[in-house]
Amino acid sequence: MKHKILLYNLGYCTGINGQWHKYALNFSRFLYTPHTVEKHVLDTLKKTLQEEQPDICALLELDKGSLTSGGRNQLTPLLTSPYTHGDIENKYDPSSILRSLPFFGGKANGFISQKNHPFKKHFLKNGTKKILYEIELSPQFTLFTFHFSLKS
Repeated sequence: MKHKILLYNLGYCTGINGQWHKYALNFSRFLYTPHTVEKHVLDTLKKTLQEEQPDICALLELDKGSLTSGGRNQLTPLLTSPYTHGDIENKYDPSSILRSLPFFGGKANGFISQKNHPFKKHFLKNGTKKILYEIELSPQFTLFTFHFSLKS
């Protein structure tokens, strides 16, 4: 059985594409991202999903409701047909103080899928970012998604 998988780093929907001058000019978006910018990024992802039609899309650096996103869960607008299944989880350990800080509390990873796949969430022992998804796409194929930290 074939599976088409898309991995997408949303960059918290800031609309910054990695160029140094974009970071310099739009640094404030890491403190608060305007809804219009967030909507544009999510619409771009929806267009990519429509064009590529993956079975599952692993999502990195999305926000489930921090101060930065104005409390908006960025997964919610993505859960539309045919991607009606998914999950979002804070990337920090459940006991981490980062979960309670206003600008970090909603920082997450997740996934959306066309089918309701069984999945487990694991938290690694080391590092800052700890959430690892284990998604069973079929009895013969399990997908692991994780966004490694640049630190140990």
